[in-house]
Amino acid sequence: METEQGGAVKAIFDGEVVSVFDVEGQSNVLVRHGKYFSTYGNLSSSSVSKGQKLKAGDVLGKAGSNSDGNGEIEFLLLQENKNLDPAVWIRNR
Repeated sequence: METEQGGAVKAIFDGEVVSVFDVEGQSNVLVRHGKYFSTYGNLSSSSVSKGQKLKAGDVLGKAGSNSDGNGEIEFLLLQENKNLDPAVWIRNR
């Protein structure tokens, strides 16, 4: 998902941070929203910790970039173990 490099990445809904982990030098955050999960990947930095309670709009970290140097994050939304289309959950801000 294209975004501004270094821009704030925000929680899509109230939830709890399940995990903060590193993949190839980039931060990733997994958030539980009841039976839903959202994953925010390719963050240049994260500002949350495991177990932290979140409100919709809370900042999770800053967006990283892709191989072309453009701002980009990896965003996944799941209902239990089923992938969902995240478009309806995302706000342009």
